[in-house]
Amino acid sequence: MTAHPNLLLEHFSYTYPFADRPAFTDVSFELLSGETLGIVGPSTSGKTSLLYAIAGILQKHFPAGIMSGNILREAAKPFISPAEIGFVFQDQYMQLSGATETVEAEIAFSLEQLGTPPNIIRERIVEQVSQFHLEHLARRHPQTLSGGETRMLALACEMAKHPRCLLLDQPTESLHPEGINLLINALNRIKQSAMLIVVEHRLELINALCDKVLFLLNGNQQFYGHPSELFSSDIDTHSLDIPSWIDAQRKLLGHVETLSYRKSLRTLQQWHSSNLQT
Repeated sequence: MTAHPNLLLEHFSYTYPFADRPAFTDVSFELLSGETLGIVGPSTSGKTSLLYAIAGILQKHFPAGIMSGNILREAAKPFISPAEIGFVFQDQYMQLSGATETVEAEIAFSLEQLGTPPNIIRERIVEQVSQFHLEHLARRHPQTLSGGETRMLALACEMAKHPRCLLLDQPTESLHPEGINLLINALNRIKQSAMLIVVEHRLELINALCDKVLFLLNGNQQFYGHPSELFSSDIDTHSLDIPSWIDAQRKLLGHVETLSYRKSLRTLQQWHSSNLQT
């Protein structure tokens, strides 16, 4: 039996008010429960605008824009409704309410706005503090956290709402390598309970998380499929700033087997050894 998508876009396009061209045009994809989609492309390719449209932010703040096509997330289940979508902005500090004194209170704040019962709020605080390893920060003021700690708090606040779909805009921005590893581990845990859609320029994160990738260029969909298939295809991907180890696989092997740096090194070493023997 074929699984039904929980989020479906069909020839979806949007043009901002007074803009001379669409922010993105004719985008189509489907996402199932438990899957993760990576959206990649150069700057100004429409990635963030697409993410905002999926979340319903564009429709709310720019209602005069021109929208066409279908975004099926508002019907009865299994489709996702807007209330079941979490969103983490590229600037994690935008996520803070500015109205709380502790990390615990910040997690509680958004739940209070939704009218969540106090006993459920207490359960969610404990749950998310543990999930994102914030125990040692629970009594700290949110404004005193580092960038990476604030990123984890932003994720905790959104996941406390138990969304069925979580959208993330450039989640590794300003994170150091250790912070990126912590983020990847956290997102892999989140995948067990929510679909993820991630706008990201680091292909390592795309490789570690994503089942599918969507490549946008100048607002146009260039590719939708498995990440390794994108870089094994004849599609022009020079605008993605491809890491050298991915480019080496394509040139030496004729295709891309992995986007992982370590796995790529092993693959290339095996290729080199086999060619020395012949």
